[in-house]
Amino acid sequence: MPNTEHFGDVSNLVFKAFPAYSLGSVIFFNSMNDILVEYRDGREGNGLVLSKEDWTIENVSGDVLSLILHFIVWSCMLAAIEGGLGTKI
Repeated sequence: MPNTEHFGDVSNLVFKAFPAYSLGSVIFFNSMNDILVEYRDGREGNGLVLSKEDWTIENVSGDVLSLILHFIVWSCMLAAIEGGLGTKI
């Protein structure tokens, strides 16, 4: 299954557009990190390099960036709704 590592990594990044997936991904990765890193180290695959450290920037940067972007987008949406933008359209 080494050929599917890259596809899995890319689809993981794409699905981070959904906040619930991003949170679930963090919980899953936090619990299975050791097994996933051990598997990837033992195989010749083309996936992203993972660190055994749970909270290194390489492991959680996509999750953090996704959650920050969601916070900004939905805060702006809420401000627009509260500001009466919906009544002007």
